[in-house]
Amino acid sequence: MDQNQQQDENNIKKQKPGHGYIKIKTFPFIMLLFAFVFVTALVTTIVMSLGDDKQVKVSIPERKEFTKLYEAYDEITKNFYQDTKSTNLVDGAITGMINSLDDPYSTFMSQKESADFNDSISSSFEGVGAEIQEQDGNIMVVSPIKNSPAEKAGIKPKDIILKVDGKSVKGDTATEATKKIRGEKGTKVTLTIQRAGVDKPFDVAITRAEIPIETVYKEMGDDKLAHVTISTFSEKLLMNF
Repeated sequence: MDQNQQQDENNIKKQKPGHGYIKIKTFPFIMLLFAFVFVTALVTTIVMSLGDDKQVKVSIPERKEFTKLYEAYDEITKNFYQDTKSTNLVDGAITGMINSLDDPYSTFMSQKESADFNDSISSSFEGVGAEIQEQDGNIMVVSPIKNSPAEKAGIKPKDIILKVDGKSVKGDTATEATKKIRGEKGTKVTLTIQRAGVDKPFDVAITRAEIPIETVYKEMGDDKLAHVTISTFSEKLLMNF
């Protein structure tokens, strides 16, 4: 036995029972530690990404009253002989629900109609200057706007507009009729009017103009009291004092 072997055996004998050790070189140990950290980070990333992909299911209450509506929609989209637009079908269904209320003051507006309505309550618009509403399938004048072309042409409250430029507006909504009556200032439009107490309908030609929305008017009465009239509500209240 050489001197080195004898020294190793002596070292082993000097160790206490149960206190062995593993001798690892520095570089392999660092590489093993790095690999452990890398694998741990990779597993964590995968678990988190899988967690993000999980969909949150929201429970929507079943509305049995809409079953017929869904069935009708599916039937139309599958079997109608022409292509259909889902937006038109949905808007039409909503319009039908609103019409079933039989309330002349309730109406549904599409996005474009809503934009047109917002224009009508801005500070001015181009048209003849009359407030109208749908009543019993007819377009009735509520009131001509003060000093507007409609007022100057003799349009009166409760006049029924039968036609616009020869085309019937029977069955139109107030929004649809408004789009037909309005136009660029300086252009002309002919309204066919039916008036209570007048035997036959008659035509009124009106030149469109820019109509300022003056919603508040004052008038000094014979009783020496100032009468203030608010004709409508708009985005801006223009005082005519």
